[in-house]
Amino acid sequence: MKRILINGLSAHSGGGPLFLNNYLTILKKSDNHNKYYVLSPENIALKKFSSERIEIVDIKRGLKDRRLIPITYKYYLPKLIKSLKIDTIFNLADIPIPVKSVKQVFLFDWPYAVYPENYVWKIMDLKSFITKKIKLFYFKLFLSNISDWVVQTNAIKKRLERLYDIKNIKIIPNAVTLEHTKKAPFYDFKLPKGTILLCLSRYYPLKNLEIFIPLAEEIKKRELDFKIVVTIHESQHQRVKPFLSKIKDKGLDKIIINIGPVEVENAPSLYKQCDALLMPSLIETYCLHYVESMHHKRLILTSDMDFSREVCGDAAVYFDPLNHHSILEAIEKIYSNDTLREEKIYNGSIQSEKINSWEKVVQMYSDIIEKTED
Repeated sequence: MKRILINGLSAHSGGGPLFLNNYLTILKKSDNHNKYYVLSPENIALKKFSSERIEIVDIKRGLKDRRLIPITYKYYLPKLIKSLKIDTIFNLADIPIPVKSVKQVFLFDWPYAVYPENYVWKIMDLKSFITKKIKLFYFKLFLSNISDWVVQTNAIKKRLERLYDIKNIKIIPNAVTLEHTKKAPFYDFKLPKGTILLCLSRYYPLKNLEIFIPLAEEIKKRELDFKIVVTIHESQHQRVKPFLSKIKDKGLDKIIINIGPVEVENAPSLYKQCDALLMPSLIETYCLHYVESMHHKRLILTSDMDFSREVCGDAAVYFDPLNHHSILEAIEKIYSNDTLREEKIYNGSIQSEKINSWEKVVQMYSDIIEKTED
């Protein structure tokens, strides 16, 4: 029996909570005989997964503070690992844990570490810039402690190999939770008439939502019938309030419509009420909304980047995310060609049928985690 630590401290936003919840759901139902200790992220309830084999370890709140991450990782976690007699670490965080005596499987999904040249570094606020540079310093400092790397796309694998000369990288495409689509009741978002373009995301600088303002201005100027739906809240970032205020001040709130955060169970209803996914992201490691859109047979309009092309392939329409004219050109082009639009949607539905189940994904991780070192 192995004693395995799952480091979920950073799995508190984005796709982190979804991954951790689905992983533990499958793990709890499995006949795996190992003992798992799970470090719980802030404000995410994991007690329901407690069992004889799964123990939820909730460390002091102060140690989860982002400002104390270097101290937590360098001093506290190594001691905890030793006291629990851990054999293997499954690390879901952005920073490796500096312990060389224990096998560490690292799921890499922090795009800032592999896109150092990207424009996103120039547009983020000073606080975010400093915070991410500090995190990047510790990522580089501790990465030699990783035994096995796991990424979700070949594009990210190539970037890690090129930037950090890493060799032992395996690709495990993410699973997508679609089961709730079969039982979720319909929820009416009361969206306006027109062609509805959905950007289903929290606010992050890397999502490049500010490009929607000049895009909406052009849509308004040309009296086009396109609406952009965003799902953000002021609590997510200091830039959200100014962003929403600017939309209102410019009279663009009939074109850019903020419906606020969407519950997972209401997402299928939202996809049904929208015509396409519009994602102008600057960097990603994997975007779950791409494959969700494919499953719901919705068109995908997104950035012409390596991460998007690998996940979407022939199922998407691509544009320059830094040029609102390029975005509008892509929108108009696809909505003036019914045959091409149906072809893209069909390609996506075919791709969605090939997505791994969560059971298969968990087994793939288990094969790596439980493998005995040579």
